[in-house]
Amino acid sequence: MLLALLVTVLAVWAGLVIFRDKQPRTVRKEEPPHPGPRQVIVGKDGAQMVYVPDGVFFIGDDKGRPEERPRMRVFLEAYYIDRFEISNELFARFIKETGYRPEKGSSTRRKEKRLPARHLTWKDVDSYCRWAGKRMPTEYEWEKAARGIDDRKWPWGNDRKKAGGDTASGTPEMLEVYDDPAGQSPYGCMHMADNVWEWIDDWFIGYVLNPEPDPRYGETYRVLRGGIDYDGEEVKYSPVTRRHYLKPDEATPFTGGRCARDP
Repeated sequence: MLLALLVTVLAVWAGLVIFRDKQPRTVRKEEPPHPGPRQVIVGKDGAQMVYVPDGVFFIGDDKGRPEERPRMRVFLEAYYIDRFEISNELFARFIKETGYRPEKGSSTRRKEKRLPARHLTWKDVDSYCRWAGKRMPTEYEWEKAARGIDDRKWPWGNDRKKAGGDTASGTPEMLEVYDDPAGQSPYGCMHMADNVWEWIDDWFIGYVLNPEPDPRYGETYRVLRGGIDYDGEEVKYSPVTRRHYLKPDEATPFTGGRCARDP
């Protein structure tokens, strides 16, 4: 009797197993990996832009000039920034398509089409970026794009010399915007320590953790970043922390820019 009951239980259990195995199974398809942001895109103006992911990086230098202090950890959301400076070729196209009149005139000569556009005011750069469907970079965005997250001093590393051994001594001269492989930043940006000083969206004010007053701070000057340092005798690559300033309606032979945009 007991044996018969046991056989019955086993038969039922086996039937359940067989039944369960015969049930239609839902095959779970592998989800394709979520495509991340493209590392390089092309803007409306035809200029390449590189992707800078969100995250923490260092800005400033405790041993730098007073306006460069202190060294701080900062979190930024992701963004895109132009890989190259605005060239004469692109700025000339902007003028042709819009009829825009540069405030101080600009170097848009055909023979220099691959050189950076210069003699630009803050408004000139802002107007160009808006036309291109972009915006001007903030100071923090510019420094992260030049510096990366490893706290380097120049876009290519901590050695003043580029990989080719160039120390930028001599008379200041402009280089083609597309030609700087040895000097590119961790994200692939070119000429962030030489060529033109690039207008930034921000006013020239002290960093949030810098309590020292300075009569230059306020809404009088805009920030410029990344050009050559020239004291009349020697040309030097500017460190990624170097901050310059100028009134937004002024321009020099060494003022230009690049653009940024949100993802």
